[in-house]
Amino acid sequence: MANERHLEKLSAGEEESILAREMTKNSAPVKATGGGGYTFADKVAAGFLAQILKRKFPLEPELGVITELHFETRDAGNVLDDLQLSLKRGLDVTRCFVSVKSNRQLTKAGFNKEFVEDAWVEWKGGTGSTFDGAKDILGLIVGVIDEPTLHEWQELQKQASSTTPERLSDRLQNDGQSSATQRAIFDGLRKADTGEVDAVETARLVARVRVLRFSEAMEGDYINLCSEIVREGKIEDGTRPWARLLQLAAENRATGGYFDLQKLIQALRPDFDLVDHPDFRPDWNRLEAITAENTSGIRSVLGSGVQLARQSDKARLITEVGAHNVTVVVGESGSGKSAVISQLVAAGGLFQRTIWLSAEQLSKSSQAELAHAFNLRHGIRELIKHSGVDSCVLVIDGFERFEGEARKRAIELARAVKEEGLVGWKAILTCQAQSLASALDALTEAGISDAHRVDFEKPKLQEILDAVQTIPGLCPLLLRAELQPILRNLMVLDWVLREDIAQRC
Repeated sequence: MANERHLEKLSAGEEESILAREMTKNSAPVKATGGGGYTFADKVAAGFLAQILKRKFPLEPELGVITELHFETRDAGNVLDDLQLSLKRGLDVTRCFVSVKSNRQLTKAGFNKEFVEDAWVEWKGGTGSTFDGAKDILGLIVGVIDEPTLHEWQELQKQASSTTPERLSDRLQNDGQSSATQRAIFDGLRKADTGEVDAVETARLVARVRVLRFSEAMEGDYINLCSEIVREGKIEDGTRPWARLLQLAAENRATGGYFDLQKLIQALRPDFDLVDHPDFRPDWNRLEAITAENTSGIRSVLGSGVQLARQSDKARLITEVGAHNVTVVVGESGSGKSAVISQLVAAGGLFQRTIWLSAEQLSKSSQAELAHAFNLRHGIRELIKHSGVDSCVLVIDGFERFEGEARKRAIELARAVKEEGLVGWKAILTCQAQSLASALDALTEAGISDAHRVDFEKPKLQEILDAVQTIPGLCPLLLRAELQPILRNLMVLDWVLREDIAQRC
């Protein structure tokens, strides 16, 4: 029965036509109506998925952008069931119930009779449809239509949308105010199986119907659009994400699935490094600037410029962090763990995106207040959910300082990362040994029970001696056994070196 619905009925007898419509209007399983091999439908749906990622308007801008795309919605009571779009602008949501047909459905003589019948059933709420004639839209996407006919329909539809149904009905009675094609299309819409429909009611229907054309040439435009979805994408790079969108459309059409922005990003993120969605890009720029300021504030030199290489410690951390989704780095204060991690996550390091916020910055009563404090339009958890970048990390540094509200906000961010399945995301938490149990409890609250522990020791004495051998008087102090435990603490050593410089100046 589902396949019959997708066949154009040309020159069929009235009895056969009525029988076919009755069969297709009975509720059918999603798998049956989804079918397989409808490449035209797949391309149409994939085009809408690309528009979700790029925040493009599928219809007039006043209706907004696509927030959800549902496939094969017959089981929800829809007659025009191939696709259902949810469009949003501000707080207003408009649903568009779409029929997708690769053949000719609209000519100068009017719409295909089956579409007319289905549109009226949808309009009147038959078969359990939830269509709202005051704000929802009926859509028809076709593969074949001549330009003059499409133009005549669009002019008719614009008039219906901009005037009252009574005035449109009057205009269509006047040859001087309408074309023969417009009158033929309108009259065809009035001829339903139940008899001729009132002209004013038909005018209301015209105002809520949209006809779009999808041609094979448009596939190239969508490939170009897909090249803009991936970072540093070239025109030729659009073919892979477009192929993936086609695959997602085919799979979800067969199962009656759906996509919103978050689900679509989750599906693509493992395979593609995506450009940030336009809605979230300004917030990410702000948050990354705050992170950069925090990481640059971590001292990585001693005194006025003494640098400890710590190559072996860096290499070990790179290996451990790379092998585990959540890493807890445990070391005493002054061991230098924060400095090494800040170097690993700095621009051009292991990750393309880092969230590193201090306990003081997270000490807010809610995520909403936190977003307000940073002048963000969206909460940080929402940004995490909609990040299309493949290599990201959340750093919670010095967990012993996270108490009260700061601890709660940190746990919420860790939970947001966990809810992404740790796909494209890792988490690094640092703490002192005495705070390890509390840190692991917090991660457990966030749903993370498999954190990997890495012990981070103070630098070896020889490493320090190699770095400060040009500083007068310091090496003898380091060679005194009783001072070594103190001076191997990098916070103390830094203070000593800066104090020495201040005295000499």
